[in-house]
Amino acid sequence: MKFFLKRIAANTLFLVLFFTNTANAQIIALPNDCKFKIGDEITWANPSLNDSNWSNIKLGASCLSPEMKKDVFVWMRIKFIIPQV
Repeated sequence: MKFFLKRIAANTLFLVLFFTNTANAQIIALPNDCKFKIGDEITWANPSLNDSNWSNIKLGASCLSPEMKKDVFVWMRIKFIIPQV
């Protein structure tokens, strides 16, 4: 019985915290285009990386051509501004 009450209390706390955080949520519009590069290089994770030579693609479109293998890594970069609350 104790376990059951602790479980209910934990679930209630989770729901309260979840809905408190989502009540102030804002929708952020993403751009139509993003940058992408096929391959896997850890240095590409650096936010200050110069990605000017990366290819552009519309969000939602496939960046893989039909003749490519299906098990490839693709890095995508989307730039957006998070508004202040």
